[in-house]
Amino acid sequence: MKTLIKYIGAQALGSIFIGLVGFIIFVSLELLYYLSDMIIRYKVGIDKLFLLIYYNLPEFIVLGIPVGILLAIFWVLSRMRSDNELIALQTHGISLKRLVIPFLLIGVLFSGFAYLLNDYLVPTASTKASEAMARFVYRQPEVTLRENVFMQDGQGRMIYVRRIDQKTKELKNVSIYEVYRGQVTLTTAESAIIVPNKWILSDAKIYQTDESGFLGVEMHFGTAEFEIDDDIERYLASFKSPKEKTSAELREDIKAFKNTGINTSSLEVALQEKYSMSIAPLVIVLLGVPVSLMFNLQSKSWSVILTFLLVVIYQGSGAWLSGMGKENLINPSLAPWIPNIVFSILGVVIYSLIDTKASYRLSEFFTRILKGSAIVIILLVPGLLEGSNVRIVGGTIAGTKDGREILIGDGVRVEYFSETMTATIDASNASILNIDSTPESISFWGNVKMVSDETTIVSDRLILDLTNERVESMQVFSRTEIEVPASRGDTSKTASKVPFYVYGDYVQSTMEASPTLNITDGYITTCDKSHPHYRFRVSSAVVTPGKGMSVQNMLLYIGNIPVFYLPYYYFPLDDPDRRPFDVDLSGIADAQTRITVRYLEVDWLLLQGTWYRDWMSTEDAFTAKSVLYTPIGEIEFFGQFGQQKETSYGAYVLL
Repeated sequence: MKTLIKYIGAQALGSIFIGLVGFIIFVSLELLYYLSDMIIRYKVGIDKLFLLIYYNLPEFIVLGIPVGILLAIFWVLSRMRSDNELIALQTHGISLKRLVIPFLLIGVLFSGFAYLLNDYLVPTASTKASEAMARFVYRQPEVTLRENVFMQDGQGRMIYVRRIDQKTKELKNVSIYEVYRGQVTLTTAESAIIVPNKWILSDAKIYQTDESGFLGVEMHFGTAEFEIDDDIERYLASFKSPKEKTSAELREDIKAFKNTGINTSSLEVALQEKYSMSIAPLVIVLLGVPVSLMFNLQSKSWSVILTFLLVVIYQGSGAWLSGMGKENLINPSLAPWIPNIVFSILGVVIYSLIDTKASYRLSEFFTRILKGSAIVIILLVPGLLEGSNVRIVGGTIAGTKDGREILIGDGVRVEYFSETMTATIDASNASILNIDSTPESISFWGNVKMVSDETTIVSDRLILDLTNERVESMQVFSRTEIEVPASRGDTSKTASKVPFYVYGDYVQSTMEASPTLNITDGYITTCDKSHPHYRFRVSSAVVTPGKGMSVQNMLLYIGNIPVFYLPYYYFPLDDPDRRPFDVDLSGIADAQTRITVRYLEVDWLLLQGTWYRDWMSTEDAFTAKSVLYTPIGEIEFFGQFGQQKETSYGAYVLL
């Protein structure tokens, strides 16, 4: 047995080293990528970058040891299987179950090493890393006892103050971080002034993510109020982050904070993480060896793939469960241990099946699943989730304590971005209604102007409904461009976008580039004059781009003179030749109009009558046309008569 332990130990150490070095290189590059913008901006030297990586090295080693051990298990056992060494061991009466013993010894050894690193070296190195970040990357003085530290208040918010003016007590570069139901809110300010029970933030910016993790709201204010219920000195009390503390320090903090009634779930999770991460190498052995023997791995490439999958599941589930523990969704002391418990039980169950009939059947079954999973993983790679974004810039801000409503004054601008529309809204004042820390709607009043892709809205009051994706406005003037196709058979013209001007007491529109408009008590025109030459007064109207416009109680005005009334009218936008009613006011400057009425009850027949009127000379002219649509072509009959026109008739066939 000693010979087997020495043999496997010698084989495994090299693979552990390769896996550990590979992991350290990967996370180091990830760290540099994360800091790349600041590295370039502040021109951080290469020696400072290596120093930063050096200080993070103990933490990287603790995280990388399980990766190296798992890779070593798969590589060593797959090579022994390929070289028929496992068969040779079984021939000499050595059970495959005994192969776990050398790896268990390796796991115990590295677990002790990981504990020493995690509890003694990592806290000191993390403090040095924070100081290096402040000095060399952010170009700030070294961390002091009262500055450049994260502090947690009684509501679970993390507060960070870069610098404190000891004379005026003014805070510089303040950050407030809050997580509520999976949504992250980050508030930053250039400075803050301390007043009783609140801070007055200057040049404040608020960023909020949605449940999927993408940026949903961005706000910028000249001044903002942040409510503080406790004495300021409590927030500025010196303490280190949980990662920078030993297990003994964490236990002391937990005991002290519990006595004062402060939620200690995050500290309890941090303490248990130190222990659970330390025995991770042993847990990996308990699962890795049985899995390797069960799957009969003989390829190093599959060993790497399986290592990656198990590490992602193990560390990913650990981070997720620890987060739930910090939110008290599950027991904080139990949360970091759940992956270890599940992996250990699963490993013991698989280990008990080795060298049994069930193991061969399971091996065959899981091997097929493993081969198919590669295809499934490729097919299920998630794409980019695109949602809407809101950016808000205002002068002043005030809000209720529960955060349900935020009032913005002294001028506000909102920029809205989504897949269907991009819009900018300017107003004197605005109010944001929040439900569960999510903006549901934004109300604007005072000189409101909204400009989107093809629509401009000017109104007294406007509501941006983010939940139902619609815009509601009162006492509104709106300009929108609607595509109108050319007449059938008119090859000299193509479809063009015609500006429609809408005035109404109440207008509702969809949040789209070409919105659907619902107008109440207003009028519609295509004349861009402040006093249009003509307009259609309606009690209600619905304008649907690409389809048509339906109105009720329509009264046509030419100038200020009502001409005629229709109780209902539908104006199609997809086929100009099949509009039941058409008014041509292109000659209104010369006091000339043209009104056309069509009969459209049957698809194969068109009956059309047109009245031409010269309002200066009071001369009238009339034309009539009928069109038969046949399978071989169109047959058209026409005629005209009038005071100054000779009566004439005709017909032609268009094939």
